[in-house]
Amino acid sequence: IHGRGTFVTPRKTIDQSLTESLIAFSEDLLLQGIQFETHVLQQAVVQPETRIASLLGLAPTEDVFFLERVRRVAESPLSYLKNYVTHKHSRGIERVDFAHHRLFETLEGIYNLPLAWGHRTFQAQVADEALSQFLAIDVGAPVLYMNQITYLRDDKPIEVSDVWFRGDRLGL
Repeated sequence: IHGRGTFVTPRKTIDQSLTESLIAFSEDLLLQGIQFETHVLQQAVVQPETRIASLLGLAPTEDVFFLERVRRVAESPLSYLKNYVTHKHSRGIERVDFAHHRLFETLEGIYNLPLAWGHRTFQAQVADEALSQFLAIDVGAPVLYMNQITYLRDDKPIEVSDVWFRGDRLGL
């Protein structure tokens, strides 16, 4: 407000609907002609934590495929990703080389899963010790956190992503 200063709203997250365009961040980079590398830190079939099981509509004992990666652009970390996929629809996915294959491309192309829509929530955060190491930034540096839930045509959730982007590299 002119003459009164700048005010910060209490809202901490921004929601984004993906109903118009379901596009993975890696696909967006490719469309922009930006080359990237993916470093896989971990991939395994695991039992999900309660939050993930709930978001995927699974019983706590049902398995998920867990994929942990760092995506690099111009040899510098850009994002740190944790993905969880309902395993009963993707048996054998743990053997895919995700350093060279993209997750959504694999789900659609190999497993014939009709990814239809999703929902993203964004939140500004600061890097903790672990994030600072994954993203090669200082503890306390700004990061953009994104939670994404991806759904099939039957409106059942198939994948949950937790992604952190370096705040200083978002505009590339």
